[in-house]
Amino acid sequence: MATTTAMRMRMVISRSTCSNLLISLFYSCLCLIACLPTILGSHFSTGDENVFGMNLEACSTEGMAVTGLERDGRCAHLQFDSRSHPICVDLSTFPTFETAPDDEVEIYEDEQGENIDDDDDDDDDDESLDENHRQLSFFSFFRNKKKEQSKGPKENFFTLTGQPNWMQEPMPCTDDPQEQCPIQHWCVNERAFAFFIERVGGCHNVGNVVCSATNLAVLDAYQNALENSHGGEKAKAALKCLKTKCWI
Repeated sequence: MATTTAMRMRMVISRSTCSNLLISLFYSCLCLIACLPTILGSHFSTGDENVFGMNLEACSTEGMAVTGLERDGRCAHLQFDSRSHPICVDLSTFPTFETAPDDEVEIYEDEQGENIDDDDDDDDDDESLDENHRQLSFFSFFRNKKKEQSKGPKENFFTLTGQPNWMQEPMPCTDDPQEQCPIQHWCVNERAFAFFIERVGGCHNVGNVVCSATNLAVLDAYQNALENSHGGEKAKAALKCLKTKCWI
């Protein structure tokens, strides 16, 4: 009788031990799955790293209009977005320009070769203009934002790259979508950035890049453009500009 009771107790203890082991194993697996992104790090990166290889920081912050394709304040790289916006720039540091009445704003070419503004009617007139005079009249920098607006129309990053002038009106704030804030830190298209550098005569005329919020994917994009002969001098200049401004 005593032997039978002891055997039953051992069986109960064994079952209890097995149950505890299974429960412990289950929770251990859950913890491992939860920790995988941290453990694996950049080996399984989704592209949300900055140009320093660290976690991508927010581009727009408190008091600024919210940016990002998903309007989450980050310059995330989305695989389905054929024209990504991975570069975070501080548009408040970018120059604006006083444009001569006859100057044209050429639209940067997209991946399909569309949206190019090349008004053929004025080609002959453009060729007759003195190129140096055109450059001097077009690239008149107005870095002082307190200058009177009565000086004439101003061109900025958006208009010079063939986009609507998004800076004309405030947009929902990063910290409070119910409020309106000015555009300052903004995620911009990699092709538009490259085109802007060419338009303003080089990287030294470009404003500040927020490197900690600029997606690492843009370096790969420019490098791929060079290797596949897609980007030419524009991609080369843009890649060099980013590396210079971010000290990488």
